Amino acid sequence: MAKLTETIKNLYHLTDVEFRQLDMHISFAKNIRSIQKQFGLTNDAVCYELNIKKSEFKRYINGSVNFSLRDMANIDAMYSKFAILDKQNKIEEYIAKNHITITKT
Repeated sequence: MAKLTETIKNLYHLTDVEFRQLDMHISFAKNIRSIQKQFGLTNDAVCYELNIKKSEFKRYINGSVNFSLRDMANIDAMYSKFAILDKQNKIEEYIAKNHITITKT
């Protein structure tokens, strides 16, 4: 909790540009977490879809990675793919076909 309190205090000293950059990192991480929860994806499934190493997963979901436009596009594509599969009730079929796992929520 002390780290959070210190982080909150440091927000006061951010410039507008730094605040915007922090916001983008948090949004990036939040989007991944949201998709993972919405579609019941495991960490392994997210790594597979975003083509990232399992060792990088925590950095991605905490927003502490220097992401690119490609990473942002991959997140959008992952959401679109699973939204379509969900409408067709084919998420489990896709997961099984690609040998990745999901969690039931």
